[in-house]
Amino acid sequence: MKCKTLVLSALLVCSGAALAQEVVVAPAPAPGEVVVLETIKVRPAGGDVMEFGCGEKYSPRPIDVEHLLMINDKTQTQGLTRDLMRAVREACNAGIGDIVVERAKTGRSVVWYPIGYDPVVSGPYVVPVR
Repeated sequence: MKCKTLVLSALLVCSGAALAQEVVVAPAPAPGEVVVLETIKVRPAGGDVMEFGCGEKYSPRPIDVEHLLMINDKTQTQGLTRDLMRAVREACNAGIGDIVVERAKTGRSVVWYPIGYDPVVSGPYVVPVR
């Protein structure tokens, strides 16, 4: 029994060391440096995450957009999908890799802002000009 515990402990320590070697921390970009993102994470204010490729000509399935933006009227799906993809492009171009998307107060367009930004306190998010 003592031998099994010793072997399992050694295995745990070795696997932990192996996993720790896989962690890579990217350096923060220098001021003024252009950041090119490969993917972007998009999430509603309280829900699941969708990932989009920044360089891809991809359009999500209508059912995924309806779920993400809580669309009940399917006649709005196509227009809100266009707005969603515009938000993804703007965030990719701005180098922002994790955003929140939600429907505007009218319900007929999409607003977005970076994770951690509070539009209630700070007002509507303005995309920085590069």
